[in-house]
Amino acid sequence: MIRSPKIYIRDSGLLHSLLSISNPEDLSFHPLAGASWEGYVMQQILQIVPSEIEASFYRTSNGAECDLVLSKGNRIIACIEIKLGNRPHLSRGFHTAREDLGDPRTMIITSNSDTYHLKNGILVMSLSSCFPQLQEWME
Repeated sequence: MIRSPKIYIRDSGLLHSLLSISNPEDLSFHPLAGASWEGYVMQQILQIVPSEIEASFYRTSNGAECDLVLSKGNRIIACIEIKLGNRPHLSRGFHTAREDLGDPRTMIITSNSDTYHLKNGILVMSLSSCFPQLQEWME
């Protein structure tokens, strides 16, 4: 595993101010739009996660990576990938991370896609649709 942490700025307003982004059009073409979206999604999810649930980033030196892993003790609750686009492309590293983590329940959160399943039980859904599913998985 990689020991250096990944830094998320969970306050998107602060991030946009630091980057001098003042309107949605400027954000949509900015190279950090995806990072902004990841931080925003993290903030929304971590607001509903009970205190006994640990949230972490997973990355190995072999390139396996998952944006958000929710766990309780030794039990992995969810592996979550965050994509700004509505038609996500998943890297080989993401699939490797799922295998490393024991094929946990997996969700891809997009900005505005319909809810559907990919192969291997991967659920794709919009941020606004993910909360009931996450609540169910955390029970």
